[in-house]
Amino acid sequence: MAQHFSERSERIEGLGELIKILKSSTIENRDKALRNLENVQEELTEEETPDANIIGKWLGKASETIKLANKETELFSKAKQVCDSFGIEF
Repeated sequence: MAQHFSERSERIEGLGELIKILKSSTIENRDKALRNLENVQEELTEEETPDANIIGKWLGKASETIKLANKETELFSKAKQVCDSFGIEF
């Protein structure tokens, strides 16, 4: 997981932006995806050494829902950007 403060901060910021976009969306199972993204954000902000495996699991679950969004939307592109920052294929 993010070893450098700046990298970790960028990931947290990206997650916050994605959560904000997702909250305004109407995709199916939005609340489940939100819960998973909020779990990731919490893990990054509250744990000294975030668990990369559990973060990957939560991001994977959230991305399954978000992939149902239109590929041209801001939601889809932000989700891809966030997953890429964690090295997770979207």
